[in-house]
Amino acid sequence: MANATGHVLVVEDNPALLGVVALSLRNAGLEVTTAETGVEAWQILQENLFDLVVTDFNMPGMTGGDLCAKMREHESYTHTPIVLLTALSEDFQREHDLGAMDVTCVIGKPFSPRDVTNQVLEILRQVPERSRETTVAGSNVPPSRMPD
Repeated sequence: MANATGHVLVVEDNPALLGVVALSLRNAGLEVTTAETGVEAWQILQENLFDLVVTDFNMPGMTGGDLCAKMREHESYTHTPIVLLTALSEDFQREHDLGAMDVTCVIGKPFSPRDVTNQVLEILRQVPERSRETTVAGSNVPPSRMPD
């Protein structure tokens, strides 16, 4: 895992969960930027490029679904992998057609941070190396944005 590369944005309105997921990804060798709201994440995404986005679905204000839709409308994020975290039931997921959001992976809560990290690493392994290098080079957000 130490050879992992990539810049990941993690969006989660629960600061404890945000910190745990971000730490797990950093321990795997990834550069991680964090946001506690969809609005904050969208601001960061408009100014920086990421190799992958991990976002909670159910957040106040701009939901993870809204964030996914905005990303898919933005030229820079048309093909960026998105991992959606959700505590929503499978019935709710079917009703809201989370697949239509063009997410790469849906992970149900509760989950193990190790499982999220393994899934992120697997997805990044499948992204062409040239795409990742371009994306990482375009980032200017410090990787140390962690909630206090």
